[in-house]
Amino acid sequence: MLNKILELARMSLKTKAILVGVTCLILLILFLTQKPMFFLLLVTAVSIVISVIIGFFSPLKVIGVELVTFSTIIAGSFFGSAFAAVFGVCLLVIHLIVSRYTGGPYLVWTIPSYIVLGILSGFLTDVRLLIAMVVGIIVLDNIFTLVFYKENYMKTLIFSVGNIAFNVILLLNMYGLVTGLV
Repeated sequence: MLNKILELARMSLKTKAILVGVTCLILLILFLTQKPMFFLLLVTAVSIVISVIIGFFSPLKVIGVELVTFSTIIAGSFFGSAFAAVFGVCLLVIHLIVSRYTGGPYLVWTIPSYIVLGILSGFLTDVRLLIAMVVGIIVLDNIFTLVFYKENYMKTLIFSVGNIAFNVILLLNMYGLVTGLV
């Protein structure tokens, strides 16, 4: 993947300008005609960029910043439970790959958590209920980690505190804005 990014650096300025122009045109068309898809693509792209940055700077993994949760909630709000469940798991897998996740039993409960998150976000629209859902899922994640993966618990707990704060801030400040524009 890094090789592809480096190849972009060798493109001519004209080729880069054309790529940026075409991308902006596509995004403008999506914004004008398909706002839900525009916002979902935007938050997904930002999520992947954050994952790449975290992959290069391992200490950032513990601060709890990720957009997979918020992206899954937005997907549920715009496209329903089934779409959001599949989307959330797919984006989680992408996030884990690009952030260089090394594996462990964590996935056994994390993947079902994102399925539940996607399903519930398809019909929960009140921000307070969405926040309660996120906090509940993160608390369950901590319980499962404590029981089945004790050696990783402190790291998970520290991540969870930041992750709850990050997602609460996003939900309180961005959820209504994004869903209200559609």
